[in-house]
Order: sequence, then C-alpha cells, then structure tokens
Amino acid sequence: MHGGFAMLEAGAIRSKNAVNILLQTLLDACASALMWYFCGFGFAFGLGDDPNGFIGNAMFALARVGSHNTGSGTGRWLDFFFQWAFCATAATIPAGSVAERCNFNAYLAYSVFISGFLYPVAAHWVWSVEGWLGYGKREDPLWGSGAIDFAGSGVVHMLGGMAGLAGAILLGPRMGRFDADGKPADLPGHSAVLVVLGTVLLWFGWYGFNPASTLFIDTGLTAAVASRAAVTTTLSGAAGGVACMLWTWARTRSWDLFAITNGILCGFVAVTAGCHVYEPWAAILCGACAGVIFDLVCLLLLRFQIDDPLSAGPMHGFCGAFGVLLVGLLAKEEYVVQSYVRPSYPYGLLYGGGGRLLACQVVEVLAIGAWSLGIMLGFFWILRRLGMLRVTAEEEVMGLDISRHCAKAYNIEGSYGMPLVMDLSTYEGAMDGLGRGKAQGGVPRKPQPGKGEPEGAIGDAIMRGEDVGGVPLSASAARSGWGAPPQSKSPTPKDVDDVTAFGADEDLDPGEEGSSGSSGSAGDGRSAGASRGGGGQKAAGPTGGAGGGSGMGGERDGTLFSPSRRGSGWQQPPLGSDPADQGETLQLSEFGAAPTGGAAGGGGRQGSPSSGPRGDAILRLGGGSGSGGRSRNAVVPEPSAPPPRAVSGVARLEQVQEFDADADVSVHRLE
Repeated sequence: MHGGFAMLEAGAIRSKNAVNILLQTLLDACASALMWYFCGFGFAFGLGDDPNGFIGNAMFALARVGSHNTGSGTGRWLDFFFQWAFCATAATIPAGSVAERCNFNAYLAYSVFISGFLYPVAAHWVWSVEGWLGYGKREDPLWGSGAIDFAGSGVVHMLGGMAGLAGAILLGPRMGRFDADGKPADLPGHSAVLVVLGTVLLWFGWYGFNPASTLFIDTGLTAAVASRAAVTTTLSGAAGGVACMLWTWARTRSWDLFAITNGILCGFVAVTAGCHVYEPWAAILCGACAGVIFDLVCLLLLRFQIDDPLSAGPMHGFCGAFGVLLVGLLAKEEYVVQSYVRPSYPYGLLYGGGGRLLACQVVEVLAIGAWSLGIMLGFFWILRRLGMLRVTAEEEVMGLDISRHCAKAYNIEGSYGMPLVMDLSTYEGAMDGLGRGKAQGGVPRKPQPGKGEPEGAIGDAIMRGEDVGGVPLSASAARSGWGAPPQSKSPTPKDVDDVTAFGADEDLDPGEEGSSGSSGSAGDGRSAGASRGGGGQKAAGPTGGAGGGSGMGGERDGTLFSPSRRGSGWQQPPLGSDPADQGETLQLSEFGAAPTGGAAGGGGRQGSPSSGPRGDAILRLGGGSGSGGRSRNAVVPEPSAPPPRAVSGVARLEQVQEFDADADVSVHRLE
C-alpha cells in the first residue's frame, strides 16, 4: 500500500516536490510504527482492569501482550502488525492534501499525532470489543446494533481524508492555483506513469486490507467471507473507474486518464466498509456512485478555493463517508450472519432490516467526521499561529526538494539537442549575484567592485550569457523556464530566442530620465493587483499578492508588455499594433511590485546610470521599491527568416530593455 501511495503522490505533483512527498511517505511508515508501539496499539485495543468505550488503557509498548486480548484473541503478535498497516495508511492520506507547501516540521508533527492518538481512538470506538460504536461490541451495542465498518471506510479513510481537508483549509491554496478572478488554474503533476503505477499497486494492496480483515481464514465460512470481500472489492473499484471516466467525459468531452485512476480508488474506499456483506450488484452500485460523488466534491472545493492537490479529502473523506452510510441500506442479512457472532443481526434497510443499522452508520459518520475534522482544524491552527505550518513563498517557488532537502528527484543533463528547462531560483550561478560576463556565452565569475564592476543582482548570470553544463542559456518562449537555442541555430544578434546575443550592455542610446514615482497602494494579498504611481504605471506582482512598491517613474520608449493572466510569463502585444490600444499594458522597465504581496512600498527615488547593474529588464519580475533610473533600449533587427516556433506560453521577445535598477530585487520563476 505504501509503495502505491508513494508512486501515486509523487506522480501527481510537480517534480520539484517529488523528493519531499517520497520522504514523507516513508517517514509515515516509520513514525506510525514507533507511535503504534509506544501508545497507539494500547489506545486502540488495550483492555486494562477497567476498560472503557472511548479509549484503550493497556498494552502500551506491548507490555504484557501475551496475556491480553489483542483484538482477535489473546497474545496474538499478528494483530499488532496487521493493525499497524491501517494506522500507517490513515497517517499518510493527509500528505496528498497538504502537498507542495506544507512545512516539513508540521508534517512530522501531524503524522506523529494522527498515528499516536487521533486514529487509535477512532479504531477503539469501532473495532475494539469494548468500543462504544462497533457492531462487534460484546455487550449492549449502540441501539442494539452498532456500526459496521469492516476494513475502515470510516475509521481509516474518512478520518485521514478529513484530517487532510483540515490541513488544506488552514494552509490555503498553492501559489498560482487560482487566478486574479478566483478561477482555478491547472498545476498538473509531472508523471502520469507514476500515477498509474501507484494506482495498480494500491489495487493489489487493497486485497490485503479487505479480504484479510476477516482476521482468520481457518474455516470454510471465513474463507467464503474473505473471497466475497475480494470479489466485491474488485467490482466496486472497476465500476468506480468507469463511472468517473464517463461522468468526466460527459462534463468535459475528453477521456481523462486521471478520472479513471481516481474513480478506481474511490470505488475501493467506498466498498471497504461493507465488502463482506454486499451482493456483487450492490458493490458495482457503490463504486459507480463513489466515482460521481468524488468529481462533484472536487468541483465544490474549487468553488470555495480549497486546494487539495491529490483530492484526498473528496476521495477518502467523502467517499469513505458514503461507503459507511451505504452499508445501512444494502447489508444483506445472510452475509451479516456469516460474518459476525452475536445475539441479533440488524441488517440493511432496503432488505427489510429496519433502521437501527442505518442510524448507527449515520452516527459513525458524524462522530468520526467531528473527531477528525474538529481536532485537526485546531491542531493545524496552532501550527499556523506558531509560524510552523507553511513554507515561505521563496521556498515554495523554488520547490521543497531544493529548498528543504537539497536534493532533486531527477538529475538530467541538458544538451543543445534537448532544451534545458530549469528553475531560475535553483541555478547556483544566478543566486550568487554574479557580475557581467561576455555578451555571448560568458564564463560565470564573481563581480569585482574594486575594478568598477557593479555587484550583480540575482539573475545576472543568465542575462549575461553564462552557461550551465556547457549549454548557453537564453530566454526561451517555453512556459516557465529558460532553455538553450535550437541545435540548428547559432547565437547571433538576429536570433530572437537568444537574449544573451542582444548585446544589451553595449552601445545603447540613453533614454529620457524618469521622474520620481509616488507610493502605490497594496493589493489584496492573493490575486495579482496593479496600481499607478504618481510618476508612472505600477506592475502586478508576478506571484500575486499586494501591488507594493513605488512606480518606476516617467514614460520610457520601447515595447510595452502586458501581464498574462493565464499562467507564467509576460505577453507582447501583436506585432504591427499600437501598444497604446492594447488595454492593460505595462512597460517592461516599470516593475516595482512586491513578488509575494505585502504592504505598499515607499515613494520612488530618481535614479542615475550607476544606481544598479544593467541588462536586468527581462529578469526583473518583482521586488521592493522601484527606482526612477535611466531607461535604455536595444532593438533587435528583424530576422531574415521566421524565428523558430515557440514551445508554449509567451510571445517571442523582439526587444530587450536595459535600465538602471536596484540590486536588491529578487527573481522568481512563475509557475
């Protein structure tokens, strides 16, 4: 199961966070095993001298395990191992909901808390012979019935899904997940192959969960129950995959791979509670309904701008709750009698079994939902108040693999034949504040202020034409990245793909000096806002947030650029058109917005040619207060042949502007 979770979660997120999610998955297994040993198993199944229905009170650190009831008998070591697998699953489910922006310390805290306390208490309620809610309670079960939850649709999946949903709510959405109008923007995972592999591994692992939850296969009757559980599990997962795919096709007119993978898992989650007491047709109905419910809940969460990267809340939380409720309607009397030993056997309402079982199923959903969601909302709120819950904006943009673990999931060398797409913030040379190199293919080197070379701002290494691994870097039209020129092209001043060949540092005519700009107003802290300074226009923050900072001041001649609201980059107005007619257009040299939001910046100051390094116009995507420095232009002659076609996203750059800018402005790659 954990192998399936690892592959599924890694494939469903961006590659820059793959190491982080893989590490979390392994640590979930390790932390839950230790916590299950120290206290979890005792809270779940420990029966001391004075047992109670709320929490276990014996067998901590497996003390006197040989003489205690371990769940299925006395002194059965197997019970510890088998029940730990369920605990580890409940602990790892929330990782999908909080992926790509959760602080690693916060992750470790909630993993320990869930496996050591939150899950064991719920397991005691339903699966201990003394638990107040379970169908297998030895004496006086709830309303003469108790709730049936055979392998944990509620105890495991609903609890884990609701815990993840609480984390997603308190963390807030990932940067770039919703645009300025609140509409969702896709942040697709990096590997469909890993998602499918993870789904297949989980499918296989589910046969260890559901059929094996008989705890014994030592008679023909228990073998029949386990076999039936395997059949209904298979049918429900298959029906969930087909139903979710068809539903998505009806809504989008596309055959979606991820709809079928999600639907399969939703079918498994929902059938887990009643796989031993369902007829095959009931299992198919269960899975099909779960697939549709999943998609509807996902749409609902997006409407409220709740970002759950792997949809763990809808899949495990809501489909798990549906599966618990359905048992109260479709549990067949014959199969209930085969599965339990007790004085009476309440069964499904639609089979004529009355409403007692259904009422207990409703109580389980309400109790576990309130327990998990309520406690974890408080838990995550405390972490947020302590500043421990979410990583910084810079770390999120860079990716948790580099910023937190100093590692990458994939180490692939670039070449001229293969475009090298890289995260600007992870390029070591760019972060070192390198000074100017040569206009084409310069060698990275430290600036020498003593010889009159200015201290370079972040990003100068790429702007100056330096290379990585022998590959000259250039501004690429590819979405969210920097790539090498095509193999068939040689860098020339006419190659519009190669910013390093523009000669931005040489022979540029000075523009008119700009006037000082007044302070701009703050944005709303979430979507990209824009305001005007007194001396010039204000640009929106590239990663959203407040407008912050002052206007650059003054009009500068040259190409005007307008911000793209659909994702990364900045778009140029169509060639041959009047930039003044393009509506909301912003001059490239007028950036002065705070990249991650915040209060309004101070007033702009009038600059001079020496107020900052040159050549940063394209890389300067945001920062603090702007400067009203001098504007320079370098116009590239139109090439004799059409330039290579852009990969995607942003219009080709026809002009480089160089201006004097503050050296303390940081650069972020847009996602």
